[in-house]
Amino acid sequence: MMKFTKQDFIFLVGGILIYVADIGVDFWVASKYFYQGQYSWGILIMCFRGLSSLITQIFSYEWFKNDWEGTDTGKPKWIFLVHLFQCGIFIRYWFALKYGCQAAFKQNSSRGASETDPSNFIQQQAIDVVTDINMLRVFKTFLETTPQLFVQIYILMEHGKNTFSQ
Repeated sequence: MMKFTKQDFIFLVGGILIYVADIGVDFWVASKYFYQGQYSWGILIMCFRGLSSLITQIFSYEWFKNDWEGTDTGKPKWIFLVHLFQCGIFIRYWFALKYGCQAAFKQNSSRGASETDPSNFIQQQAIDVVTDINMLRVFKTFLETTPQLFVQIYILMEHGKNTFSQ
């Protein structure tokens, strides 16, 4: 069975920081374009950001629903609201940090433990949540980052001048 290690936890924390920085940079670049009067470039950047976020939230919510299918909890209702406000990925990161911390920093790791062992369950939960996050980040890459890269390359080639924000 695959183990969630301390190194995995460190990469998870780094991934959260990079995700938040990416959101900030997207808004910074779009605001630079708006400030310079290049509204079409700013709108394109924000449209790519919004479309990728919308699709990512839809997939994230559907995966949450599938994970909790058959349980009688009220979680899907509040999870829907969180996803509606485009913050579903942060809930996923919260669960990943919660399970990842328990799995990576658990002191007693028994080699021959069974599948029903609580430590193995936490390990599997951590791996499952991180796998979902990684898949959502792949969606984001192809829906947002790739089109933004092509727009930036086009702007550089067409106008011949570049700025730090590009």
